[in-house]
Amino acid sequence: MEDDGDPLVLISAGIGITPVAAMIDHLAAEQPGRQVLAVHADRSARTHALRRQIAEAGARMADFQQLTWHEDTGGDEDRDARPGRIDVTRLPLPRKARVFMCGPIPFMREIRRGLADAGVSDERVHHEVFGPDLWTTSG
Repeated sequence: MEDDGDPLVLISAGIGITPVAAMIDHLAAEQPGRQVLAVHADRSARTHALRRQIAEAGARMADFQQLTWHEDTGGDEDRDARPGRIDVTRLPLPRKARVFMCGPIPFMREIRRGLADAGVSDERVHHEVFGPDLWTTSG
C-alpha cells in the first residue's frame, strides 16, 4: 500500500473484513502515523470476524478510528456498534481520502453510490470482491 500521505477509509462487510484486517496490520507495522478510518458492517458481534485483531492493530496506530454497524445489536459485545446498515452520509470522511472497499457485490454497490453522493471521485475508490459473491464474478 503506497504511503502517499492521504488518509485511508477501509470499508468492509461480513467476511470482507479479512483483507481489510491484513491491510490494517500492515499499516500498523509500516505506516503507524497514517490516518485510517475502518468501517465494518456485520450481522452481529458473534459473526464479526477478526474484531480483536483489528482493535489490537489499531491501538498501535496514532490516528486510527473504527466504526461498526451490526444488524443485531442485542448482546453486550455490541455496545459500541451502531444498529442497522452503514450510512455513508454519516461517516466522518477525511478530505482527500483513499477508499478501499471489500465485501459482497450488493454491499459495495450501495457504498459506492453513497461515496459518489458524498463527492468521493471514482479514482479515489478501490474495491475487492471477497465473500460468497466471488464465484459469481468468474467466467
